[in-house]
Amino acid sequence: MNVIEKFFNIESFETSRLIARKVNESDFDLVCAFYQDPVVMATIGGVVPELVVKERFQGCLNAWKDRGFDA
Repeated sequence: MNVIEKFFNIESFETSRLIARKVNESDFDLVCAFYQDPVVMATIGGVVPELVVKERFQGCLNAWKDRGFDA
């Protein structure tokens, strides 16, 4: 297995301050709450409607499935 293949097989990683893992469908409610919080979104474009959040979130899930990452 080469370095790139090893990278795409990482399910999660941790540091002393961070736990990172792939996004999954059970994360939707948290993501939606983030995008719909007026305080959080005040400086980054404003609150996003749930339908738009669903579309963006599905795009993220598809990217992970198709490419092994989302950017």
